[in-house]
Amino acid sequence: MPWQVEMVVMIGALGAPIQWYVAHRLYGALKSVTNTRQGSIRTATFLVVFYPALYPLVLLGSFLSGTSGLSQSSTLVDDVFKYPFWVGTVFAVQFGLALFALDATRLVLFPLYRKRREGWSRATARVTVSLAILTMIYCGIRIRTDTSGLRTERIVARVAGLAPELKGFRIAQISDVHVDRYTNGAKLQAYIDRANAGAPDIIVFCGDLISSGTGYIEQAAKAMGGLKARYGVYACLGDHDYFSDPEMVTQSLQANGLTVLRDTSTTIDVGSARICLTGVTNVYRKAAYPSQIDRLAASRPHGQLDIFIAHQPSTWLVQSVAGAGYDLFLGGHTHGGQVTFPLPGFLLTGSSFETRYVTGTFRLGSTLASVNNGLGMTLAPIRYQAPAEVTVISVEAAN
Repeated sequence: MPWQVEMVVMIGALGAPIQWYVAHRLYGALKSVTNTRQGSIRTATFLVVFYPALYPLVLLGSFLSGTSGLSQSSTLVDDVFKYPFWVGTVFAVQFGLALFALDATRLVLFPLYRKRREGWSRATARVTVSLAILTMIYCGIRIRTDTSGLRTERIVARVAGLAPELKGFRIAQISDVHVDRYTNGAKLQAYIDRANAGAPDIIVFCGDLISSGTGYIEQAAKAMGGLKARYGVYACLGDHDYFSDPEMVTQSLQANGLTVLRDTSTTIDVGSARICLTGVTNVYRKAAYPSQIDRLAASRPHGQLDIFIAHQPSTWLVQSVAGAGYDLFLGGHTHGGQVTFPLPGFLLTGSSFETRYVTGTFRLGSTLASVNNGLGMTLAPIRYQAPAEVTVISVEAAN
């Protein structure tokens, strides 16, 4: 079974209890605050909560009937099933979290609630319906802006003993362009233009040129050839590059002016200063391993600025890179979670169960790790609370 089908079916199964909980609470609240017939309320609840859940069944059925490829590429299926599934899942989880908080409040206030049960029940119903409306509005706006938007994250990396020639050195970090029928053309060009803005000294691409197959490789690599930086553009390979054709991706990127680092190091001379750039392939089909990192770290030509790039920011890898004394770790892969739900002390998203480093910057001793949200998407054709981004890193001397 294709991984896309497996993941959608699994997400649908895991989301079913949340959807039932949301439907049950929403139905009860609507019945309490309206005079609408119960049959109409059930129909409305089904449309809002359960209809989107049909997509996993459609996808599984199409796979079993031998037409899964058609179902995944059909615009009609996208509009009728795929987008409603993902938007509905976002609504169910976001609304469910709000309801959990409401239920927790009711539990804490139970002594008061018990004494005025009827009045509290009516008030809770009104709050529930209001929360549902507000959640729908928020989710709709946020999905639209995050899926179509692009932000620039600017950070400062302070490095001890930095050579004077490297003060103010600027790195544009990008990742996961995932060129496909959802991400190409003007959207990709805007991303490249944003990376080029301000004339960075180097550009680093952290992998995943395309989403699947080989049909978009040449088009994507040609577009990436538009990246311009004073001292060059450097890349590593991502998971989907390996799923398709890693040799073709490598050759196409290099033919368009990018230097692809596959388990090797290179140096960049900036005046009398030297930068060491190490690139490692860390993907599902070719995971890096600790002894390999130790060997590369020990044999690297040390510079006044040491940078390590890899696609997957695996927890052990980031920590090993920090232990090896690199100044910067640059990664991608997570898409910032792509569809995320921030909780106190935890980012609820699939990537959080894979790595501690999902999005943003992290300080590990003298090493600064930066994980970029990238541009494209996989599995879900939407972003939610994790917009696409270009990260611009300015290198300065530590105080």
